[in-house]
Amino acid sequence: MAGVIETAFIQLKPGYDEDMLRNILKESQRVQARWIREHQPKLLEGKPYSHTTDFWIADGEAPYLFLTAPWESVDDHNEWIQSQENISLMQQLKEFISQDQDAVTLHHLEPAGDNEYRGDVLARGSVKVWRISVKPEEKASLGKDYRLIESQSATLPGQRMWAGWKIEGDDSNLVIIASPGFEDVIESGIAVRLEATKVSRFEHKPFLH
Repeated sequence: MAGVIETAFIQLKPGYDEDMLRNILKESQRVQARWIREHQPKLLEGKPYSHTTDFWIADGEAPYLFLTAPWESVDDHNEWIQSQENISLMQQLKEFISQDQDAVTLHHLEPAGDNEYRGDVLARGSVKVWRISVKPEEKASLGKDYRLIESQSATLPGQRMWAGWKIEGDDSNLVIIASPGFEDVIESGIAVRLEATKVSRFEHKPFLH
């Protein structure tokens, strides 16, 4: 099981060319998978998927991409970030990314439960994302609530739920990524018990499927 999950929100320029962006992202999956097999082969060895990064889209006045990818460690991800292959791909993506100062938000998450992260399964449909911020003294209780829900929720075909604690900055931030079928149990078991200001909710549509 990968040690950390990369998550990124990338704000796009309005009116972007959807087909061109989709083609670039598909190519990026292939290029990255080749690089991983050469430099970090454990990430794909014996896995039921051929690439690690998956993409979703949120359309609107300020459209943005949401992406996830498993890595053994933050350092291993940084090795990819600094690779010539990634630098070249980012040059192609640059024309699609908003010029706003905070257009790209990148975090790493360490698992909060026992479920394996399966972006390939989640990417076949829409995903719901919850970002929950609590005080440090509330972290243990929130983690316990999540693990209880995870252990009691049957994983149906094509449905997945995963959560992780943000590594960067304040580690009392939990991110839950789940298929829409888990929305009710997450809302009733966790979200509604917290102050509204502590919970942010997002929904993303699959972009490459």
